[in-house]
Amino acid sequence: HKASLDLQNENGRTALILSSQEGHTEIAHILVQHKASLDLQTKDGWTALMLSSSKGHTEIARILVQHKASLDLQMKGGATALILAAYHGHLEIASLLMLNGADLELRNKDGKDARAWAEERGHTDIVTLIEKEDRWRRRRFWVMFSTAFRNAAATEPIGSPAMDMALSLEWVTRIVAGYL
Repeated sequence: HKASLDLQNENGRTALILSSQEGHTEIAHILVQHKASLDLQTKDGWTALMLSSSKGHTEIARILVQHKASLDLQMKGGATALILAAYHGHLEIASLLMLNGADLELRNKDGKDARAWAEERGHTDIVTLIEKEDRWRRRRFWVMFSTAFRNAAATEPIGSPAMDMALSLEWVTRIVAGYL
């Protein structure tokens, strides 16, 4: 008889959620290796990643992210792992989440995103990190946009409307990217 790794108590907490909350890195790692569900939520919507992000358990957060825990799940109040890391001032976890693609624009029920919470709580290092990440993502978008049009224009004859449009869009892209 095989025991389920995903049994939930009356509050919806699993062994992985509890070990993530309490900072039991080795237990969390073993549970993840044995395929415990990474994204189960408690009755209030907490996940193992949210709890490790909130409590500052960096190694557990890293294990969960490496094994593809969902970065942008929201609890009932709308908080995400990134919002919780920013709120509590956990710079390394916030960086880990952003480097792995956490959504910077998700907001909680009060309409605040991770940057707003970090700013309100005086975590200027996290505010700066979020602003840099946001600028980098915007630049990357414009570079990809410009490259797509440049590649499309390469097949068009010089002087054609498609080539003229591609060249105009490339200049717009360069100007916009310069301001980000």
